[in-house]
Amino acid sequence: MEERKIEIRVMRLIPPSIENETILAKKEMESFEICTKNDLFLLPQTFGNLFLSEKLRCVLNVVNCSSESVRISSIKCEVQSSSSNIVVLNKEESILLEHKEYTSEIFNYTVKEIGFHSLICEVTYETNEGYEISKKSFKFNTKKPMKIETRSYRTELFGEAALEATVKNITKGPILLDKVEMIPHYEHMTAFPLNGEYKQLRLQPDDSFQFLFKIISASYLPKCIKLGKVEIIWRSLNFSKPVRLLTNQLEMSDPEKCDLNLTVDIAASSTKIAMPYEFICRLYNETEHPMDLLVKFNTREDNCKFTGSSRQRLGIIESNQSKRFKLTIFPTSVGIIEISSLKIIDLNCKNKIYEFENFLQVFVVQ
Repeated sequence: MEERKIEIRVMRLIPPSIENETILAKKEMESFEICTKNDLFLLPQTFGNLFLSEKLRCVLNVVNCSSESVRISSIKCEVQSSSSNIVVLNKEESILLEHKEYTSEIFNYTVKEIGFHSLICEVTYETNEGYEISKKSFKFNTKKPMKIETRSYRTELFGEAALEATVKNITKGPILLDKVEMIPHYEHMTAFPLNGEYKQLRLQPDDSFQFLFKIISASYLPKCIKLGKVEIIWRSLNFSKPVRLLTNQLEMSDPEKCDLNLTVDIAASSTKIAMPYEFICRLYNETEHPMDLLVKFNTREDNCKFTGSSRQRLGIIESNQSKRFKLTIFPTSVGIIEISSLKIIDLNCKNKIYEFENFLQVFVVQ
């Protein structure tokens, strides 16, 4: 049987557990021939599972197991996944090792893909017989620590949207959410939480929590727009070092909105009967082409609780742009009335008609 000249040993370094700090002192580590600059760290028995965005920090030892001296010329480590090969250590240096002597290297790798990975370690060394290559492979699996579901929608207020982000713990142990934050995509957007700020929110396995964010834009929000990403800083109770997880780019797509949308920009909440009541509306062109709009407002139906009529040409509204216009009614009944019967005609699209009902409520008093 051929004598094994060198041995490659890899050990994963893990910060102490939050709940169960089983730590080995550096003196107790000498039998494992591990050399690090830290005084304390946890010694795991296996690589185990890693989670997405978690940092893999390892110590690699190359030990001379032969009875003669060997000269190390290069040490290379590579993480292979189904779609990438990432070199995490590549050192070319002449190192002479006598019998039972070893050399150590520390390397780090942030896991960016889920699924099975291979850590391939390759050492090139020289003996009396010439150059030789020794390889060793280590397997580990990467999983998602949480399931994140999002839903975004535009509110009725100008330049405002809401985002719901539900975070579910899909690990086998409890986790801590140190921070959950919405990072807007554009500089003219700001975001802040609607249900308060949570620090070290603890989630048991299969538990979930919904975070709500309000997004305010200095300009109009079109029907489809990039909102930003949700940043989550979390920790497993087994591994206390925080891990940063970032969602993909979130987009707001509101299929229920039509090509032309109406909002009320300025309107008093109450008025007096038979007195003129003015309010200002805004129309948004959600299409990719200009619209030439005509406003028709006729409230002469028998069951209507107000009177008033209007016919005005708004002109051209470019794609993803808006335009204001003013309407006036005369309430004929006290109580809460709903304003309806607004028709908008697009002269550029074969006189296509958009109808808006119950788009404003006002309280009428004597």
